[in-house]
Amino acid sequence: MDKPRGLLSKTLVFSIIICFMLLSPSAFAITKDRFNHPPDAPWLDGPRRVRPGTYDWTFRAVDPDGDDLFYEIMWGDDTSEEWIGPYLSGEEIIVNHTYHKYAQVAIRARAKDIHGDIGDWGEMAIEISETTQQLSSEPSNQDTINDVPISRTIMDNGSLSGYVNDIFGNPIERALVRVYFHETYEEDYSDSTGYYHVTNIPICYCLKNATCSKEWYKTEWVLLGIVENTTHDFVLTFFTNPPDAPEIDGEKGVVPGVEFDYYFSAIDSDGDDVRYHINWGDGYTNTTDFYSSGEEVTIGHTYEKEGNYGIEAKAIDIYGAESDWGYYIPEWRNRALNFNLFEWLFERFPILEKLLNLLR
Repeated sequence: MDKPRGLLSKTLVFSIIICFMLLSPSAFAITKDRFNHPPDAPWLDGPRRVRPGTYDWTFRAVDPDGDDLFYEIMWGDDTSEEWIGPYLSGEEIIVNHTYHKYAQVAIRARAKDIHGDIGDWGEMAIEISETTQQLSSEPSNQDTINDVPISRTIMDNGSLSGYVNDIFGNPIERALVRVYFHETYEEDYSDSTGYYHVTNIPICYCLKNATCSKEWYKTEWVLLGIVENTTHDFVLTFFTNPPDAPEIDGEKGVVPGVEFDYYFSAIDSDGDDVRYHINWGDGYTNTTDFYSSGEEVTIGHTYEKEGNYGIEAKAIDIYGAESDWGYYIPEWRNRALNFNLFEWLFERFPILEKLLNLLR
């Protein structure tokens, strides 16, 4: 009679366990923290020189997680659009605005995802004036503009000079600096010290589009009001491929209050040294020194209490190019995969142990 009774006891216990699983599925669910990232800075497009009136501008931002987005737009004339949307990630939206006065302004926009994370500002400089001649289109990063008084006097003795350096402050020789105006341009090449000097630029009410370019570097441009002896220094960034997303691993059986080691490595296709920006998920971050491409880096960290933390890290090369994020979930000692099922159930549901004891 013992065997049938034992079989009945086990059947009853497992039946109770199944009932608990059906009634409380969240207690048995294996969850992973959601890594949310803010949207990228919006891309702006539209007319750069207009007369007073109403015009359309286009805005587009991409969310790394594919979330829907809201937009905040600052028009540069003390008016704004407050979090319009939602729109799909990557969707181009068209918003119109009316300018009433002559001015040089910057349209600024940023995006917010549905979780409330806000991205960086995107910016576009425009001029509201009596002429609608558009500026030359050059691929580049946008800089600020200089305010200049409106004047109808035109003279050809304006000039632009300065230095061209890389991000480390080293002079760049043979960089081409070109100033566009009235459907033509003047240009000069930087010398061995990085110095350039562009002359014969008309002095008038319009802004000039000054560009700086060199092979293997990203082109930079800026809108400037040119007068006599105007100066502007350019900083060029070398074209570089970003590193791969870091691979992350760590010691098993993490316990609160004890430092454990975690391992980070990333490969840069250009062979550049990389450093790591690490978000530990508990409010602490680290940025390491530079290490060789592919070198495994060991970083210790202590979690003060147990929780659903997720480690994320990105690699940054010496030119500032950033990788995608790499992820890792620390494995806590009492969450190891080889845990005893009955011990875990008894700890979470003490009534089960009492029921089993009654059946023995």
